[in-house]
Amino acid sequence: MRRTVETLREIRRAVDVDDVTTSRAWRERDFGVLQGLGYEALFHGYPEYSVVEAGYAGAEARPEGGESWIDFRERVLDAWDALQAEVDDETVVVVTHGGPIHVVLGELRGLDIIESIADIDVGNCAVTEIEIDGTVAILGRECVVAHLDE
Repeated sequence: MRRTVETLREIRRAVDVDDVTTSRAWRERDFGVLQGLGYEALFHGYPEYSVVEAGYAGAEARPEGGESWIDFRERVLDAWDALQAEVDDETVVVVTHGGPIHVVLGELRGLDIIESIADIDVGNCAVTEIEIDGTVAILGRECVVAHLDE
């Protein structure tokens, strides 16, 4: 999506990196025919797709042509597993949206999909750091936005 590409461009300028890989696996949830609706219009207009309103039924609900929260979680965790397998003592930056961050943080905290979406606050342009030590992921800074005040 455009915002992630713009953010990536700024990061690349700041750290002078040329090696960039993109992956659709890190994209936001696909809402199918409801794609493009804002948060309020989507979840207040269609509460059956909200885990906050509908609980686990909302996590399983799949808009026509889209993904359920469960589908989305599986896709993101597959990407997370693949990334961990590829990282070998190097720094990797993943530029993505709030949904995938909710999923990965929820996984690291041992939360289910409902808790991951409802209980984790991910602000725009937040930075989260995760260190991979062998097969263990260690959560460092989480959803930090202090750099926005600079």
